[in-house]
Amino acid sequence: MKLVAIITLLVQQMINFFPFNFGPKPLPARFDFMPRSEQVQFVKTVTEYVQTNHPAYKLDFAEGRILGEGDTEYGLDNLAQQYHQAKGQEKQQLIPSHFEKLLSMKKEEEDLVSNIDDFEKIKKHLTVRLFSDETIVPPGSLVSRDDFVGIKTVLVFDLPSAVKNVRPEDAKLWGKKTEELFTIALENTLDAYKPTVSDVKLSNSVTLRFFGGDNIFIATNVFDLDRYPEVIGKQGALVILPHRQAMVVFPINDLSVIKAMSGMAAAATGMYKEGPGSISPNLFWYHDGKFTKIPYDFDGKKAGVTPPDEFVQMLNELKE
Repeated sequence: MKLVAIITLLVQQMINFFPFNFGPKPLPARFDFMPRSEQVQFVKTVTEYVQTNHPAYKLDFAEGRILGEGDTEYGLDNLAQQYHQAKGQEKQQLIPSHFEKLLSMKKEEEDLVSNIDDFEKIKKHLTVRLFSDETIVPPGSLVSRDDFVGIKTVLVFDLPSAVKNVRPEDAKLWGKKTEELFTIALENTLDAYKPTVSDVKLSNSVTLRFFGGDNIFIATNVFDLDRYPEVIGKQGALVILPHRQAMVVFPINDLSVIKAMSGMAAAATGMYKEGPGSISPNLFWYHDGKFTKIPYDFDGKKAGVTPPDEFVQMLNELKE
């Protein structure tokens, strides 16, 4: 028997005897929004870049993170969403551009840390950003509050090339109450990052108001809805905050809100999945200065909404 045939036979016997899997390794479910081929290419491109340029960094695709020097940690979820939405050559350019920004951020952080105890110098950088509860690191490491079910309102530093979370130990240095810090940060955010507002027509009776933009603080404008009185109806408004660059609102004035709920639930599901910077798939009712979650199930075609009793009572009082 020729040598090649013998080797082939031995390999086949080993495959039959041992439970080896020579196929492609399964990828984490967190990347399921991308086709399989795109997932493989994303992992390959990121791995090659990191191993070539930052060999000391450790990749953990299962947890969606990169472990850098010391206790530095970088997330991969938003990068994956941006990669998915990029076209052609943009995909290849996105990876090195992303990591160049991370290195720039490190230098900015060093400058910030050197002045961290001087509130007058750093207060201009304070901003507010919304994060999904699912992406939040242990709560004790953030200065945050709960304004919505499933979402954290977080105090952050807005730096020229990146955003850095404010740590509780940082805030203690300033001798300020947490609500005072959030008031300053919200004012900074809403003054600097105003959204573009446009209409999205679902039907003859349902027109949604879409708040969008190319910055990561668009969703924070949910705290400034009163600046847009046309989106607040007699009974408040429906609101979705699917990702960092979008907010969708519908004023509640009549029973057309029933059609709007279904459409907005479907939109929230899809936009949350796509990102970038996914925040929440939840549907909220804004009324009396608070946000109430309206539960729903979406089967990929239609949404089944199960509103709370208070919302049902409000619907019973509405007219066609």
